[in-house]
Amino acid sequence: MEKYTIDIPPFEIPEFDLMSPKEAERFFQWYISNISKRLITLSEYIETTSKIQIPLDGTNESLINIWKWLTSCKETEVSLKKIKASIKKFDFVSIFTKNKTFSVNTYVMLTIATN
Repeated sequence: MEKYTIDIPPFEIPEFDLMSPKEAERFFQWYISNISKRLITLSEYIETTSKIQIPLDGTNESLINIWKWLTSCKETEVSLKKIKASIKKFDFVSIFTKNKTFSVNTYVMLTIATN
């Protein structure tokens, strides 16, 4: 599977439940300012891995097509420890899953859902 580029803030991210209002605002502003970049990254990744183009316009049809693409991907187990190590600090994933491992599809869905 091709590598999916993770968008990481250029600053340290404390755990979400420990963020001050100022830190949360800084993260939020960074996060929303990168939406179009993340959509381009996802679109390129889909096209590279499946040779199809899915317009990422937020319509029901585009979301259905993203789901179809995602469920057609080969699943590979990835440890939470490995993911955290590869992208420095990614603690919000542990909020969404109590498992120690989850599929790459789940990881991509968490990434999409939080973008």
